[in-house]
Parts: sequence; structure tokens; C-alpha cells
Amino acid sequence: MQDRKKITFGIASGFSPLVGADLFLNRVKSAFVNNDPHHFNVIVEEQQLPEEYSQRDSDHKPGERKLHIYDMIQQLVSRKADYIMLNCFISHTFIDELAEAINIPIINMMEGLKYCIQSKYPKVKKIGILTSDYVKKKKLFEKYFDAQDYELVYPDPNIQADCLMEAMYRSEGIKADHLSGKAIENLETACEHLVSRGADLIIPGFNQTSPVCDVLLKKKHFNLIDSSRVYADWAIQSYSQVSAIRQRRIGIIGGIGPLATVDLMEKIINNTPADKDQEHLKMIVEHNPQIPDRTAHLLEDKEDPIIPLYSCAKKLEQREADFIAIPCNTAHAFVNRIQRHLSIPIINMIEEVVKCIGDKYSRAGTVGLLATSGTIQTKIYHSAFEKTDIQLIVPDETHQELVMQAIYGENGVKAGITLGEPKDKLLQAASFLVRQGARVLILGCTELPLLLAENEKYVIAGKEIVILDPTNILARKCVQLMLT
Repeated sequence: MQDRKKITFGIASGFSPLVGADLFLNRVKSAFVNNDPHHFNVIVEEQQLPEEYSQRDSDHKPGERKLHIYDMIQQLVSRKADYIMLNCFISHTFIDELAEAINIPIINMMEGLKYCIQSKYPKVKKIGILTSDYVKKKKLFEKYFDAQDYELVYPDPNIQADCLMEAMYRSEGIKADHLSGKAIENLETACEHLVSRGADLIIPGFNQTSPVCDVLLKKKHFNLIDSSRVYADWAIQSYSQVSAIRQRRIGIIGGIGPLATVDLMEKIINNTPADKDQEHLKMIVEHNPQIPDRTAHLLEDKEDPIIPLYSCAKKLEQREADFIAIPCNTAHAFVNRIQRHLSIPIINMIEEVVKCIGDKYSRAGTVGLLATSGTIQTKIYHSAFEKTDIQLIVPDETHQELVMQAIYGENGVKAGITLGEPKDKLLQAASFLVRQGARVLILGCTELPLLLAENEKYVIAGKEIVILDPTNILARKCVQLMLT
């Protein structure tokens, strides 16, 4: 149960001015009935759907309606709504699509109708449904009222066309806010028809019928429920048990460098056990190639990248990423300072590499690090290995210069060159480390795996060694967190 803060219900309206007003009124009434009128706010987003997109025949294409409703929901979210209400049956045919795309819960009207009938009309087994051709075609009511428990009765085709659809959508119909005359007579005829077919209870499956329910009840005493009133009551009763349906999200600080960002994304995809597109993982990338060079700051005290890095992290946090991955080894020198100000974790790629080596290659004894001079100077890998029995070695000055040229040189990997000169220079530095006893090499710059792929049996300087790709280790960790 939520605390006693004021709950705000956002009503996405615009299908008919009377409909939004009616749901608002019923919501307020429900609050008073539940003895808590001051615990709730109601805000309404009223945007009329263009008439050409509002047809309700069985061939209706709801694409524009979906976008229209999504935009209204986002407006309600920006106005600090805690819950969304959609008093529209057509919208409920794609409510799951909406629920997966937004970050706050939608109160489901159909679940409220089902609960109402189960609790107040337990003996009812045959239900008459007054709804549009489109909703009938989409079998919305069949989704919630199981055929083993209920028999659903719809009007015969002539009654559906000549009475029900005419009552709702003709120029003098209820949708045009005509609440008397021929429209009511046609609706009354449709109700009588359902009763003659044995319906014990009638559910009006149009959002526009709520304002005329009392008229029908007074005229014929039909056993008919007011869907809008039921929906308002259900919102009050159920809101604390309703949660948002949201997909988990990987947040990636990108652009440092651009190719490394794409490399991480590709490796997340390659490490995901998926048989189709929809089984892959959602990623949010804050791509900012203008983040100042991390190595230049650490070695030469040039422009500090911490504020742009932090800004990217906060944007990912605001977009509700579940955690953050940074495909840049050197940037991890700033992670601890940034992490203290975030509510979501940053996966520490350096720690994941050390853990991987401890789990799989602890007998290696000596591990070589190929990285930028900035990464080596900060000793972020050295500090991580201090808690282990593994010795970490780095190239001497001559071979470290080869690594830097492979990364930053005019023909280096950051210039988009991944074959020839930069790879040859990297292999010279790698050979030096192997000759010094390294049996595992860490490609400690996220551009280096673009030159030399991860390999458990790579032969260099006459020795079979393990080459580890921190980006791939990070990708596997992202997938693990998302799937557990």
C-alpha cells in the first residue's frame, strides 16, 4: 500500500467531451463513497481524436489512435500523474502495448468490469454485450470473460447495424452528445433484443453510453451496469495493487569512443540467448563523442571529463535505465566519484575482468595489461588485482608507446583503422609481455578488441596464451543482470 501522499489519476480523454467529464464525475463520487475524497487528485488530458481516425467498424485501423493516446499519456506523465485511466474500449484492445511503452501503471477497465460481475452478480452466466464492430472483432470481452464461466451474447447483425451503431455514431447519435430522442430509442431496442436472447446482464461496451445509463435504467429497468462508474470504483479499490509493466533497460554511456560503443552493443546482442528480434534486450545509449579525452586529462591535466560523464549517467538514470555500462577502461578512473551521486549502479568493468580471471585463469600467475597510459597511470587495474595472488605487468616505455600509437596514432584504431599498422604495433607490445611471463593478456582499452579478438588459445612469441576482451566480459555481465 502506498503512503498517504495524494494520488493523482490521469484521465486520457478526447473521445467525447461528455465521456471525460462523466469519468471525472464518477471518480469524484467514488472517492466520497470510499470516505476519502481528499486523498486523490484527478487531471484530464483532453485532445479530440480527428474524426477520420475514429471509425468503429470492423475494418478500423487503430494506428493513429494508438499514437494519439500515447501522446496524451505522456502529457499526463509530464503532469505528474501516478496512474492512467482510459475510459475507451477500443484503447483496451491494445492496452498491453501502451503499458509496455510507458513507465506508470494503467488501470484496466476490463479487469474492473470482471471483478464487479464476479462480486456483485455471482449468479450471472449469460452477459449481453453492446459494443462496436471493431471491439467485437478483436474479442476484447472474450479475453476477460472465460467461455467456461460466461456466455457472451451480441446483437444480431441487423440490430447491431441499424440500432446500436446508428445510436452511437450517426450525426444525431450519442457520440455527437445527443442524449435523447432516436439515439436512446435505438439503444433501448438493442437492450431489449439482448434480453430476449436470454442475457441476464448487459454491459455497455462503448465509453459514450455511461451518460445515458440512468435514462435506460429508469425507462425499462434493464439489468445494466454503468461501465464508467464501475471503472471509477475499481480505480479507487485497486490502484495500490497495480504496477507498471516495464522492460528492464541497459544504460550505456557511449561515444568514448564511438566504435567501442557499437562494439559493446554488438557483443550484448551476440551474448543474448534470443531466437527472434523481440527476445533481445532493450538498450538506452547516451552517445556523446564530445566527452573530453580521459587519458589527456589524466596525463596532461587537460579538460576534465567528469561533468559530461556524470551528465550522461544522470540522463540514463532519468530514462530509468536499471544499470549503466561504460565501454571505456580509462573512464573507470572516474566511476567511484560518479557512483556516489547515482541511484542506479554502474557496472565496474575493471572489477568484472579481475573476477573473470580469478574464476577461470587463477593459475596463470602473471597477467599482462595492454591499455592507455592514462589507465596504467591511474592504476585502476593494479588496485583491483591487489586483492588477488595474481601479478599484473605492463609494457616498458618503448612498448607502451607502441600501444599508444596503435590507439591514438594517425593510423590508429581511433582513426577507424583496424588492420595493418595499428595491429602490428599492438602485437609487438603483446609479445613483449608474453616474453616477460604473461599467460593472460587484458585488452584494457575498449578499442583494442577491434584489432585483436578475444581468444583462449592465441599463439604469440611461441606461447599459447589467453586474450581477454573486457568489453565482452562487460557485455556478458549486462546480459546476466538483465536475465536474472
